[in-house]
Amino acid sequence: MGAKRGVQARLRGSEKGGIGMAIVISRDQLTTAECKDIEKRHAPYHRFAEFWRGYLDYQHDCNRRCPWPKDSVSGRAWDLGTEAAMRVHWERYHCMYARDDLDSRKMHQGLQAAIEEMKRKGTLPPRAERRNKAANDNETRS
Repeated sequence: MGAKRGVQARLRGSEKGGIGMAIVISRDQLTTAECKDIEKRHAPYHRFAEFWRGYLDYQHDCNRRCPWPKDSVSGRAWDLGTEAAMRVHWERYHCMYARDDLDSRKMHQGLQAAIEEMKRKGTLPPRAERRNKAANDNETRS
């Protein structure tokens, strides 16, 4: 395993056969500009240990779920840590997958905010009933 631009590259557990490399950027490998950007975007959460755990968790397994409740301070710090890891990865390597993750996260947050606003105003329509009907002619539901 070699180093690329001062970043340690490690094989993921499922990729021991050399199928692909996961580039893990540790906290001490961040540039001054990256540290300032993280502080600007994520203060004061960047001071929490949970933030840096989320930062590393995203790089090791981007599908890992938050170990804390979503609405807790620890959960928010972990979530922002994963976002910081996505941003650093995108800025350094212009990885299309990190960009997709960031875009889908923004879309989800926007939809959630709109739903909350509609609930607050009392304008959220009732949920539509689902018909017990197959999605297409090839499927049957029982």
